[in-house]
Order: sequence, then C-alpha cells, then structure tokens
Amino acid sequence: MNTRNPVFDIMKGIGIILMLIGHIPPGDSLYHVIYSFHMPLFFIVAGVFTKTDRIEIDTLRKYALRLLLPVLVTMVIIIALSPLHYFTDHNFNDSIVQVLSLIWAGDAFQTKYGLVTIDSMWFLVALFWAKIYFQLIGSLVNNKVSRNQDEVILAICVMTSASAVALHKIIPLVPWGLLKGLTAVSFLAIGWYLNRKRLPVIVYVTFILCWFLALRFGSIDMVHYHYEAYPLDIIGAVGATGLVFMISKAIYKYAHCFGKLLQWFGINSLLILCINTIDRKTYLVRAVKGVFDFHPTGLYNTSFHYLLEFLLVALFISIPFMKRIYKAKRIREIA
Repeated sequence: MNTRNPVFDIMKGIGIILMLIGHIPPGDSLYHVIYSFHMPLFFIVAGVFTKTDRIEIDTLRKYALRLLLPVLVTMVIIIALSPLHYFTDHNFNDSIVQVLSLIWAGDAFQTKYGLVTIDSMWFLVALFWAKIYFQLIGSLVNNKVSRNQDEVILAICVMTSASAVALHKIIPLVPWGLLKGLTAVSFLAIGWYLNRKRLPVIVYVTFILCWFLALRFGSIDMVHYHYEAYPLDIIGAVGATGLVFMISKAIYKYAHCFGKLLQWFGINSLLILCINTIDRKTYLVRAVKGVFDFHPTGLYNTSFHYLLEFLLVALFISIPFMKRIYKAKRIREIA
C-alpha cells in the first residue's frame, strides 16, 4: 500500500495511548488487558506494509534510518541528560549504564551500575530485525516453493517465533534485539497475511472470542519473552487487534475530529515512544520538579510527567532535524 491509510494511524494512536496507560501502571486487571495485545498490534500493523521482496542495501538503509536512527538519537539525548543523576547521589553510574545500554541495545540485565536497557525502544530494534527476518523467509520461500507460498511463509514465521521463545530459556541475554526480532516475526507475518487474504467474518469472530479466552487463561509480555499459553495468546492478540481495527474504522467514519486526534497520536507514535523513554530513563522531569519545588503524588504526578512529555513532543516537532528523524507531523499537517 503506497498511500497512508488513516485507519491504521488511528490503530497506532490507540496503541500508543494504551502504552502510556500501561506505563503508569494502571492496576493488574487493566494492565493484563492492555499487554494482551498492544505490542502485537504494532507488529501486526507493520506487517500490513511489509513485503516479501529480496533484501537490498537500500532496504536495509531505509529500515535503519526509520527505526535505528531514532533509537541512536534518543539514547544520545539520554546520555547527555544522565549527569542530572549526579545531583541526587553524587556518582556517574547512570551515565555509565546509559552508554552500556546504547552499546548493548538488547535484553535487559542488571550490573553494579544499574539496569542496562533501552527500555521501550526495544520495539524499534526488534521491528528492524523482524522485517529483515520476514523478508529473508519470504524471498526464500518464493524462490523454493511453487504452491501455497503465503501459507508456507506464515507457518515458518510462526514456528520461528515459537522456537525463539524457547531459545530464550537457553540463551537469556542476546544483544541488539536479535532474539526479540525473531519472536516478533510471527505477528509481522500475520499482519502481512491478513492484508493479502479475505478471510470469512466467522474467522475474525473466532479470533475475538479467543482473545477473551486468552484474558482468562493466558498472558503476554513480549519484552520478557513470556507467553502463558502460546497459541491462544497469539490468536487472542490477533483477535483484539482485529477488534481495534473495526473500532478505528468506525471512529474514522463517524467521529472525524476524534479520529484526527488519534491519527496524530498514531503518526507521532515513534516520537511519543522515544520521549516517554527519555522521561523514564532520565531525571529530567524530576529535576524540573526540584527546580520549582513541586512534588506531586499519585495521579497528579503522572499527569505532570505526561504534560511535560507532550510539551517535549511539541518542542521536537518544531525542530526540523528532530521532525525528520522521528517522521513527526503537526496536527494541521494531517489530511
């Protein structure tokens, strides 16, 4: 698909809002519902726009600029802000751990300096590798298999993801998101497959019913390779994503102004993700509260953090370099 589909932007907008809510955290029940599908949703939507063409240098360059460059820029900002931590405990451990996080960019692990992790940006690194893995599998199958190519690609991707989840138990720490990309390739393939096939409505209804079952008997935590009931969790996440798709279509058709706001969230989901990571990994907002001697608690504290995050989003959108890096748009620029 060459033109931007606003329904998918609305879906991503709903997904990024759910991510922000999930980071509060919102309580066990709501947390369980959100995490049952909100990360798979982003991979499934990405799969809709992914092809099985052979990997070219230009393709790798495009993926790197779109997904890895924002991670690099965000981590450089975090490293630059990390000395703020010095004013609270008078050491530079935070600066060391942020540099290590940028170099490692893989599964989180604890060191004497702190937790080495790129936080929520694991998604971008995993998506980079998932796209590469998927295209490698797709081009190989297209060259070797003459019948039912789509189904063979989907089956290989699902089996590859399941194998990667099992492999994590043997190799728990892998750098650069290499293993997370493998676990995500199933969702990417599902989005690609559903975009190519017109499945009966009863199939989607079944998927949605499976989501309700997954809420009862399963759970997903992609960052920790956790699937309580793997097949059911996968199908349930697809069903919930399908439900969000239907809701997004209705919003776009019947609630244009609200839909445009959600589109803005979706188009700027990359920037919002990275700004939220800056807040979570630095003492910037805490330093601002210290300067103004303002120490809110509970919901007021969360609201203050998100208010400053959206002020930072607006600031980044107004800077041409940042706007290009994060592919950001002002709301008036949305058609």
